[in-house]
Amino acid sequence: MVANKRFLRRIDEKGNYDFKPDSTLLSPFYFGFGNEDRSLLDNSVSFLERQLWDPELGMIQRYLPFSGDIEIHTHAGNGPWLQYTAILAQYHYWCKNTECGDELMSLIDGYKNEKGEIPEHISTCKRFDSFMETEWKTGLDFAKEFDKHILQDNLDFDKILEEANNMQRAYSEVADRCMISDGTMEEGGYVMFVTPLMWSHVEYMKALLYKHGLYANNGQ
Repeated sequence: MVANKRFLRRIDEKGNYDFKPDSTLLSPFYFGFGNEDRSLLDNSVSFLERQLWDPELGMIQRYLPFSGDIEIHTHAGNGPWLQYTAILAQYHYWCKNTECGDELMSLIDGYKNEKGEIPEHISTCKRFDSFMETEWKTGLDFAKEFDKHILQDNLDFDKILEEANNMQRAYSEVADRCMISDGTMEEGGYVMFVTPLMWSHVEYMKALLYKHGLYANNGQ
């Protein structure tokens, strides 16, 4: 899983190397293998920071929005994922780059809601509108989510229909209640998707533990 002095996103079933930037390049650190070859990890993190940093909203995206890729889902529009940004903060605290970690945590804090809750990811109003027109209303988002190659065998269609309805309700909620207009932003403001998300809160808390030396990166 290594090439060009960094980790790879994946090697597919045909043996092809996938060099696309992806937040999963943090996996060796996350699962406690960061000390195996520190230069590979550092190079991988540097690469994903350069490629996945969101210029409008800050923080890192999960992956770049290749909308035609069946394996890349940009539900509600592409943008930063706060749990992956918190994992990146963990990495910087682990490296003793406290200032970098603090900057990332400050960005996350800026997108908490009035209750202090952290969403799964955020996007811009413009990107959300584009997603609804080009992916949801065309059925592309549905096709990605329920591609037959990733579904369980003999899955009852009622289950698929139920989840599709849940997706539609989530997007309607974003449009009705989770869109924060901001005329000073180039893309009209931002949207918050899935708020709160427990996973985001867990990674945020782990980052604070890393900062204060209370978490050991040993794969546990």
